[in-house]
Amino acid sequence: MKALTIGLLLISLQAALSLTGIYVSNQEKVLDVDTYRCFSSKGYEALVVRAWNGKHGVNKNYPQNMENAIQAGIPYYAITAFVCNNCDQNKDIDKVLKTIQDLIPADFMSMVIYFEIEHCDKEDCWLSYKENLEFVGNLTKEAEARGLRVGILASKEEWKTVMGSYDAKNDQLADTFLWYDHKDSKANFEDKEFYNFGGWQYPSIKLFDTGDICDIKVDTLWSPGQSYLETSPLELMIEL
Repeated sequence: MKALTIGLLLISLQAALSLTGIYVSNQEKVLDVDTYRCFSSKGYEALVVRAWNGKHGVNKNYPQNMENAIQAGIPYYAITAFVCNNCDQNKDIDKVLKTIQDLIPADFMSMVIYFEIEHCDKEDCWLSYKENLEFVGNLTKEAEARGLRVGILASKEEWKTVMGSYDAKNDQLADTFLWYDHKDSKANFEDKEFYNFGGWQYPSIKLFDTGDICDIKVDTLWSPGQSYLETSPLELMIEL
């Protein structure tokens, strides 16, 4: 199978207390059941699929990816969403979240959603720093009101680029999970200088490497689990 870059995250729970996983980000691809069986056979036991991609809007393939993963026996799920306040189709928060939730299978209504914070290379996806911080806070507030649990996916530098400084924070994000991006090929949280931003005291998940799994190019994630976090790894996603 040709190596691909796709929009989903798979996570395996290891030694009961820690988890590792993969993240892929192209929303146009539907992976077949055999591919998910391959992931499962290698110990990956969860799927997080990108549900919304900026100006491109909703990823209509994400429910099918979930269905295929379910058939393959993968039991844990979450979604990501890149929602930007200067992108077409993104400014009406209620409509964005309703569109995403309308496609979520009934068993997944308490899904964890990770909002991605990143700049756009060829266009301006965001408004002023103040507006951006308020927008993500409002996204979080509305998502929680809809019964979703919320996390933030960002690197320290992307946070500064979009929000204006490393220290920029919104109290609405205080209880969200932090999934930070620092690809140093090390499955640990010893790189505190890379998650010391936005007011978070500690992260939940680290994006730490890139590689090929089942002939698909993916980013690798890690979390130490409840031995380090105030929450169980299983709370970072939903169990079917």
